[in-house]
Amino acid sequence: GAGVLELDDDVMEYYGYARNGKADGPGLMIRHTSLGSISYEGRFANGLPDGTVRVSQSGRADQTRAYVSGIDTGPSSQAVASPFDGSVN
Repeated sequence: GAGVLELDDDVMEYYGYARNGKADGPGLMIRHTSLGSISYEGRFANGLPDGTVRVSQSGRADQTRAYVSGIDTGPSSQAVASPFDGSVN
């Protein structure tokens, strides 16, 4: 699925698996703010990053981070779940 959500000064795009209108499973979320755009590619649950996520921001090196219910808990060395590799694990 795909969707766009506008919140005050932010716009979020989502491409990937969803459940009940929220990101759920492998996906790519792009958050556009007045400070620039950040993309999150990996696993989502209930609309939030959850698991190993690749974080990309213009002008910075990509990072692989661990998330729990949308909270960044630090670096991760696990493989990132992608909606583009054909796997729904």
